[in-house]
Amino acid sequence: MNSERVPSNQHLTSTNLRRSSVEPVHAIYNREQVVPLYRGNPLNEALPGVPGMKAQIEKLGCLPPYDAEKDPAQSPSDRIEMLAALKFFFQPLPRHFNLTQDIFSIIRAGYVGRCPSWGKPCIMPVDPVMQSAALIGSSGTGKTVSLRRILRLIDQVILHTNHSGPVVSETQVSWLRVECPHDASPRGLCSGIFKKLDEVLGTSYTKEFGGDRSTSNKMIPGVAILRPRIPGASGLPRPALGRTNAAHQCIDPAADTASVTSELSQNQP
Repeated sequence: MNSERVPSNQHLTSTNLRRSSVEPVHAIYNREQVVPLYRGNPLNEALPGVPGMKAQIEKLGCLPPYDAEKDPAQSPSDRIEMLAALKFFFQPLPRHFNLTQDIFSIIRAGYVGRCPSWGKPCIMPVDPVMQSAALIGSSGTGKTVSLRRILRLIDQVILHTNHSGPVVSETQVSWLRVECPHDASPRGLCSGIFKKLDEVLGTSYTKEFGGDRSTSNKMIPGVAILRPRIPGASGLPRPALGRTNAAHQCIDPAADTASVTSELSQNQP
């Protein structure tokens, strides 16, 4: 669906998330979902549609400022320094459009079968199918930059307060970007997930689940059952991590491989 026809989430400043690094947005639901599997699921209805090609070029591209009349007349030293701006240049290519489609599809498909109790999904599979994808390329080909720019098209933290009448209070984390630990250990990966959630939500899961003496046997179940909390909001129910998708970037130091996956945990009731 072209996002130009879909109302975007409005930014909401919340005093409950002062310690977080991400400004949450208030959910605006698009009830006219073209894909039947997404209908009635507020977690999907709050996400933007895949931007059209023109919108992707505008939002993904980055052209450093350049004055064709004045800049060539500058001193040689200034012109040399201007060349440093080239490292920020980014021109979307057809492969970036395909990657955008894949990432949007992975995140949205991850919510099928994980609809909250106050939603009305058209289908509720017993065993939700999670998807993953691998992005492989040589070092310096733009894998990390591409992922970062595409993920910026999707609101990371969405607050749900009202859907189809009932008053609700749930927080949706639509994606996380977690670096693979240097030793490629499950414990290091779990620790990275806790730290990213703390950074995004302003929580303290690293201290709670990822202490120095915590083992992978304790941390892995902690990731599976984790329920992110908004500090300072008394009485708010804790949304299950089963309602949280993640875009997880995993870089293998030996193979220089990047992958994207949408699943962190098991489904929560």
